[in-house]
Amino acid sequence: MEREMWQQSSTPDPVNLSYRISSLEYPIHNSSNYTSSAFSTSFLRQNDLYQQQYNCIFLCMVLLLPTLCYSNNYVSRTAYYTTPDGMGIPTGACGYGENGKDVNNGEVCAASKRLYKNGAACGACYQVRCKDKGLCSDEGTKVVVTDTGEGHGTDFILSYRAYAKLAKQPNMAQQLFAKGVVEVEYRRVSCKYGNLMLKIHEHSKYPHYLAIVVMNQGGATDILAVQVMQEETKEWISMRRVYGAVFDLSSPPSGELNVRFLTSAGAETKWVQSDKAVIPAEWKAGLLYIHSALLDMKIQVLSHISGATW
Repeated sequence: MEREMWQQSSTPDPVNLSYRISSLEYPIHNSSNYTSSAFSTSFLRQNDLYQQQYNCIFLCMVLLLPTLCYSNNYVSRTAYYTTPDGMGIPTGACGYGENGKDVNNGEVCAASKRLYKNGAACGACYQVRCKDKGLCSDEGTKVVVTDTGEGHGTDFILSYRAYAKLAKQPNMAQQLFAKGVVEVEYRRVSCKYGNLMLKIHEHSKYPHYLAIVVMNQGGATDILAVQVMQEETKEWISMRRVYGAVFDLSSPPSGELNVRFLTSAGAETKWVQSDKAVIPAEWKAGLLYIHSALLDMKIQVLSHISGATW
């Protein structure tokens, strides 16, 4: 009964903002380079037909490359929220607690429902830069998703500290704050903000009920599913996503447990698993586990991405 009560009431309230579904995604297409001059009149010469066709296809591919490189960038709008210290909040919907406040030096965000993906994108990293060339830096800021929330037409609501990093110079930040909402372009990236960690959620009750929080997965992949295995049985058992990055399992196997994640990078999915036990036999609620096997898993997760640039 106690577990059932927690499941119904444990999902924390996101940032107190107006929520609206943003459903459109706008790929940036640099089409100004496409001109008919790519197809010269010499292409019509019969004796060079095949060679010219080959050259034309090659030229088109060269012209298309900048656009293809930018196909992972999108445009949207972003707002910001304030806290006493300018950092994140410990009550974000991902369930990170105090870690969600301080992770990535407090440069965090609430993502729209479309990007949040029912919690699969918790821990995702995005590079965000605003489009006002007079006020905005070229690099922008890298933020970690710790919550979900939307304003009017926004995909991101940044922490105060992250929003300030959008400015070209520190003394220009106040001009961005005065705007409240700015147009941005963004892309999914990896980012380094600590070792992959598993936390035994405070609501866990040894040995009957296990809940974990997955933290610091590397930012560029979504974690779609989590499974655990007791070494002697060799049977993987699926955990349930309660909310955000919190997964649980009733009557978990006894003994030390291996863990594996189903990760997604674009259209590709991949199981990443530990070679050694990660969760000890006598796990305790509230403890945080950083294991060498988790470091190996993070390296595998980070290898499951591409290195796009602006």
